[in-house]
Amino acid sequence: LDTSGSMERYGGAPETFAKALVFECLRQAHRRARRCCLFAFSAGEELQELELDLSAGGLERLLEFLQMAFHGGTSLEEVIRASIQRIGSSGGQWRNADILLVTDGEVPEPSGIVVEALRAAREESGARVYGIVVGPKAGRVMAGLCSDLYCL
Repeated sequence: LDTSGSMERYGGAPETFAKALVFECLRQAHRRARRCCLFAFSAGEELQELELDLSAGGLERLLEFLQMAFHGGTSLEEVIRASIQRIGSSGGQWRNADILLVTDGEVPEPSGIVVEALRAAREESGARVYGIVVGPKAGRVMAGLCSDLYCL
C-alpha cells in the first residue's frame, strides 16, 4: 500500500480510495481463508508490516494500521524486497501467494537486481503480482512488474 506524498493529492482521495481497496481485498482473502500480510510503504526504510489477523484485536490493529501514512517519496525497492522475503519464509506457507501493489503509479523503476529477484521469486514460489493504480499514471514501471494491472 503506497502511502507516499503523492497519494495525498486531491485532498487525500487516492490514499483513501487505495486503503478502502486494500481493506476489501483483505476481507475477501479472509473469506477464502487466505493468509495476508500488509505492507505500507513510501521510500527507503519507510515500510511498516502487519500480518492480518481478523480477530477483534486484529481488526483494531488493521484499522490503526490503515490510518498511518508516511507521505514521503516513493520507492518500490524495499516493499518488493520485503515481499520476496515473506514469500520465501515460513517453510512454504506463502507459496503461490499473490502480491498486490496499490499505488498512484508515480513510482520510479526499481533496480535491475530487485526486478530480477522478483522474477526469480515468482518462478520459484508460483506467486503472481497484481497492480492496482489509483489515478492516470500506470506507466511502464507497473506494467513491467505486474502479472495483471488494473487502472482505476
